[in-house]
Amino acid sequence: MLKIRRATDRDWARLFSWRNDPEASANSFSGPVEIEEHLGWVKAVLADESILLLVAVEQSSGSSVGMCRIDRLKSETTDKKKRKDAPASFEVSIAVDSRFRGRGFGMQFLGSAFATFKSTEDARFVAKIKTKNVASLRLFVEFGFDFVEESDGVVVLAYERLKQP
Repeated sequence: MLKIRRATDRDWARLFSWRNDPEASANSFSGPVEIEEHLGWVKAVLADESILLLVAVEQSSGSSVGMCRIDRLKSETTDKKKRKDAPASFEVSIAVDSRFRGRGFGMQFLGSAFATFKSTEDARFVAKIKTKNVASLRLFVEFGFDFVEESDGVVVLAYERLKQP
């Protein structure tokens, strides 16, 4: 079982390790980062109310399993022409520690992250995944994300959820 909590500034080293993990880095759009850049990123993300950054912890061992980030897409906060009935859009990203990959934690974590995420409006979640990242593609599709498009080695998947009462 996993316990989900909001990330804090004390998670910087763990987040740095996951971000620069060779497999995760190969599947990311930014690649490895230097410590100074990472520390600035952590500070900015934790201060940004439009981003939910979560850490999953395995309850039995207390080990950190991974992170999930849900970002309100920037066009959502700046686009004044957005239709009133259009759902809010968020990008979802997940990383699982290499020690826990292939054990079903990704599905559990994604489900818990969505249960933690509260919205007063309809929401559309988007995942952008490199085509070579088969594990992530499988995870998001099995969770219920639908294919939107594929271009330049990137697959876009989406999942819509009605607002929570």
